[in-house]
Order: sequence, then C-alpha cells, then structure tokens
Amino acid sequence: AAAARRAGFEAKVAALNPDSLIALLAEGVPAIVLYQSGRAPVTVPHYGVVTGWDVVRERFTLNDGSARPRVVRREDLEKQWRTAGSQALIVRRGRP
Repeated sequence: AAAARRAGFEAKVAALNPDSLIALLAEGVPAIVLYQSGRAPVTVPHYGVVTGWDVVRERFTLNDGSARPRVVRREDLEKQWRTAGSQALIVRRGRP
C-alpha cells in the first residue's frame, strides 16, 4: 500500500468479505487478494487480482499470473482467501 501511495494512488489494506469485493467491482475497483493456492494439504500463499463477478453463475474472475484469467466459484475463493486472512489491497486513482 505504501508504494502505491508514494506513486500518487489512494491505497489501503482491509479485511473484506465477498460482498465487499462485489461492491468494489461495481465501482470499477479490482482488489488484490492474498489466498491459499493448491490442494490441501500442500498450499502456498499466492496473490491474485479479482477483476470480475458473474452474478448469474456466482463466480469471480481472478487474474493470478496464469496465461488466462481463472473463473472461481464464490465459495471456493472465499475459503482460500479466508485461510489467508481475508485481506485485500485496494488501490484507487489519487485525487487531483
């Protein structure tokens, strides 16, 4: 968050829930989330950017560095994200 603020952006780290992510996406603000990637019992912390929400299918679009964005069920992302603390980095354009 500090690096984004130094670059002129508004940035904060906050504990959120899936409904908060959906509200941010409705405002056009993607969130950077830390989640546990992999299959139990072997998981690793990984960052991804939540860039979309499909209200009909109840799935998030997650850009995690793969060749293509992944589509993730709400409950799957929530579980993986909760195990990592449900933290999100929210970065918005700075005010002129």
